[in-house]
Amino acid sequence: MDELQSKINEFIEEWWFGKENYDYVICKECHQKMKQIQYRHLLYKHNMSVEIYLKKYPNSMLIAERFKNTKESGKNPMDILENREKIKKSLRGRNVGFGSTGHKCKHDNSSKELIKGNNNPSKRTEVKNKIRESLKEYYSNNLSIKNKKSETFKKFRNSNEFKQLMYNNGYWTHPLYKNEKQLYVEIVRNLSNEEYQKYFEYIDDAKLRSRNNHLDHKISIEYGYINNISPEIISHYKNFRIVNHSINESKGRKSIISLEELLEEIKYSHHILNEKTLLTCGGAYGHLLHPQENLELTFGDIKQMINSLFSGKMESYEKIDGQQISISWKNGKLIGARNKSHLKSGGQNAFTVQQAPSFFNTSGNVPPHIVKSFETAMMDLQSALSKISPEELQKIFQEGKRFMNTEIVSPETQNVIPYFKNYLIFHGLIEYDENGNVIKSIENSGQQLENILKSIGVTNQSKFQIKGPNKIVLKNFNELSEEKIKILAELKNIQGNLPDDATIGRYKDVNWTVFINDISKSFSYQIDNSLLSMLLGRWSRHEKAENSSIKILSKINNTQFKYWFSTFDKTESDKKDREIIKPLELFFLHLGAEILYNATGFLTASLDNSISHFSNKIRTSVEQITKSSNVNDLKKLKNEMERFESIGGYSKLIGSEGIVFSMKGQLYKLTRVFAQLNQLLGIIKFKK
Repeated sequence: MDELQSKINEFIEEWWFGKENYDYVICKECHQKMKQIQYRHLLYKHNMSVEIYLKKYPNSMLIAERFKNTKESGKNPMDILENREKIKKSLRGRNVGFGSTGHKCKHDNSSKELIKGNNNPSKRTEVKNKIRESLKEYYSNNLSIKNKKSETFKKFRNSNEFKQLMYNNGYWTHPLYKNEKQLYVEIVRNLSNEEYQKYFEYIDDAKLRSRNNHLDHKISIEYGYINNISPEIISHYKNFRIVNHSINESKGRKSIISLEELLEEIKYSHHILNEKTLLTCGGAYGHLLHPQENLELTFGDIKQMINSLFSGKMESYEKIDGQQISISWKNGKLIGARNKSHLKSGGQNAFTVQQAPSFFNTSGNVPPHIVKSFETAMMDLQSALSKISPEELQKIFQEGKRFMNTEIVSPETQNVIPYFKNYLIFHGLIEYDENGNVIKSIENSGQQLENILKSIGVTNQSKFQIKGPNKIVLKNFNELSEEKIKILAELKNIQGNLPDDATIGRYKDVNWTVFINDISKSFSYQIDNSLLSMLLGRWSRHEKAENSSIKILSKINNTQFKYWFSTFDKTESDKKDREIIKPLELFFLHLGAEILYNATGFLTASLDNSISHFSNKIRTSVEQITKSSNVNDLKKLKNEMERFESIGGYSKLIGSEGIVFSMKGQLYKLTRVFAQLNQLLGIIKFKK
């Protein structure tokens, strides 16, 4: 009986659809029946080309037999003379020709008059609009034209001409001027695009990616940068999700999973990372933070920081505003590195002194004086290091496995800080594995290499003076000094009734709680603890994925408060968060201003020249912005000038970016007025 039913079903299916491979073919990916499996179907539905499909299913047919070569097999209806004659007769007497048949219709005088002057149909507005829409539809839906335009644009976008245009107009930052964070973000984004293409089929909802649906990183790029997580981990496909653009934008820099969860998923993925990459992520080589950016920092920690800084006991180094290059020694000569590919395989692909000009000239039309500065720096470094014995060089650099992080300081290539002298600053050795991933940092190695060069008298070269990290001497204030008492009083005012073990995160929660309760009371609405916890998670800690607006709205039982939340969340919440953290931000600027103004040992040769240089730059920027009609620029100017004046203004200017120090395993920076100076100059810089 079952066999009979099966045969009946086969007969019905064949009668309805026809025979497989003769009347239709089946897509092996989705099992859909069709006359022909076209490349559009494979591309848009399965993200694969025809070539990949045939490799995967070598015996598969792309087109049904009955639809193959209709002309050659005599099945084209227009090949039958009788059909052609019928069509000729039906067209005879009309204002049309018959193309290749040679038949030409007669046109009377009235039809000729019809197309003259204003009577020409193509001049009518409705006809013009129809033609315009038809052409627009044709060109927008024509994949071959789209591909041609895309290829042309890609070619132009990758050209040095386009890159230079973007650099000159301030839309792009030149690689030489990118800071550490910008380079990290760029690497992650490039690796993410490669990962998305390569592991497309393993990413949930990958085909939904569009302008409205974004590729989001579960552990944010910001978190990866701050915690020094390898770009390969942040850009792993297991860290991807496709979400609506509004969710992605509201999530900001927060993460929705822990690092441990991501690493566990990577272990069982189709792309298992190098073990050393997993071991070194989030290690001791953290990035520099402003103290207020560490939400785990307690008020007790801040007081300890103040005591160490005011006593002069905090070991501090100058934060340099120069150009970065990593150098090593391999095969008896100096090699340089500017990206990860140069660090791989013991510096196998790094460039030599002779190759430096060629490398920088192919990196986007680098200005000649910048190229010359890098070339001269490498020549001076090679000259100095060549005086060290081969055995000692092998011990220091291990034949390209270790690179010295070096900063080039020169008046010709200055960013913001005017140093007026030429320096090469050794920051420290870093050891890399075969894939260019960090293994470890070598403590005090920058100072040790300077000492070796100093002992053989080669620190002063043709152009540059070679130094280790520039140690700053902090003033030892009296325990009861007016400056220290003033700083502690400002901190006490911010801390309020919070205990010393309260964190900056707790400080934010308290201030947000007061604000939220005041708003709810104005609507005679009592908020329960669970709703308050969700609001704090969303606004204070930026945990927006766990505390979505939809979840929060479902918890609110007051119409007025619900309306207020919807409006405030979209337009004012970020502004309020900045307002809450602002007292701590200004506090650390005041602290930096006092400590740095009384510190000595900065690389700037002339304090008076530096102050004059800064003052002129700021005044010029202020004048340019004031003349502008751009309301946003004027608002930015007002805000930055208020901050600038609040920390002493022109009277606290000094020629340094700031200092770097370590506390409880975390690196911090105090930058004083440098950040405000950068903001003021940036308003003009990116408008040029």
